[in-house]
Amino acid sequence: MKRFITGILAAAAAAACAAGCSSSDGPVYYGMFSSERMNPVAPCVRGCRNISLERISLPGSVSGLSIAFEEQNHVIRNVDTRRWSEELSEQLSRALAWHIENGRPGIRVRMSDPDSSAERLSVRLSSFSGRYDGYASVAGTWELVRDGKTLSGGVIRSMVPLAEDGYPSLVAALESAWRAESDKIAQKIAGAAKHER
Repeated sequence: MKRFITGILAAAAAAACAAGCSSSDGPVYYGMFSSERMNPVAPCVRGCRNISLERISLPGSVSGLSIAFEEQNHVIRNVDTRRWSEELSEQLSRALAWHIENGRPGIRVRMSDPDSSAERLSVRLSSFSGRYDGYASVAGTWELVRDGKTLSGGVIRSMVPLAEDGYPSLVAALESAWRAESDKIAQKIAGAAKHER
């Protein structure tokens, strides 16, 4: 797995060379959590438990479209020729909302809902990148609040090994890690009291 960083750097160098030789070469885009892999969830109509999902906070190293990876000296690198197909925060939010609602018809998740009666879910990620040792790393914290009182929360921490070298495998590992963490968050939220005082 330690071949990962070497393979990534080689790909970056090749991409840079190609970019310098031909203006027709452009970035490669990767997307996660496509609608084809997430079955539609029946919307809650009445008597819903409303949850407002705040914009997911990302570290500066992964806040753009470029896919990030961590070198052995803890330096985070971004390669402009390997990018997310849309803003990462949007993809992560959509997947998290789906996990919370899936199989839980009484819960409705909205993005930054202004409804003051809604429970508010905030997520702060400190890591969402590949690593030099061949792992995808996802880390951070989350908190569910209602009327200023914490109903639930916890630590996000997942390390998923890459099946093989390369960006497609890195994207798949990051997706797997986020799905696992999203499912844990969803289970804890489902168990939290709706009107805890």
